[in-house]
Amino acid sequence: MAAKESSVATLVGAGARILETACGFCIGAGQAPPSGGVSVRTNNRNFEGRSGTKDAGIFLVSAETAAACALKGEMADPRDVAAELRIAYPEVKVPKKFHIDDSMVLPPAAEGAAVEVRRGPNIGKPPESAPLPEAIRGAVTLKVGDQDHHRPTSCPRVRG
Repeated sequence: MAAKESSVATLVGAGARILETACGFCIGAGQAPPSGGVSVRTNNRNFEGRSGTKDAGIFLVSAETAAACALKGEMADPRDVAAELRIAYPEVKVPKKFHIDDSMVLPPAAEGAAVEVRRGPNIGKPPESAPLPEAIRGAVTLKVGDQDHHRPTSCPRVRG
């Protein structure tokens, strides 16, 4: 929708980074904050090291809040920033139908083994490994921190 409405160019022109949905955030793709720094992010995960900097903090925010923070240079409520800048805070209506364009998604090759993976000088081949056994069994110890944002709350077997 943003591309169709031409707002992507406005966002990029203002300094926003448009990244692929991938695991690149953990390696600091899209800029990593300084050691001990804090950043706002609109991605879907928040854990230590997620920004690419082990000891940096992250606040997960909406796109509107990220824009407000960028305008103010500090944590900001987009409604307050809109009022301060005398712009109408938009009422966002969910469209009846979302435009889906998968034209840039390439299907897997019919013969995957025949595909050549081109690598630059800094990317080596993955190590050879033996196939995993049918089952892996063993005792597991799970240590969780004492702060709520470190606790995996989705597992009913984990007690806080």
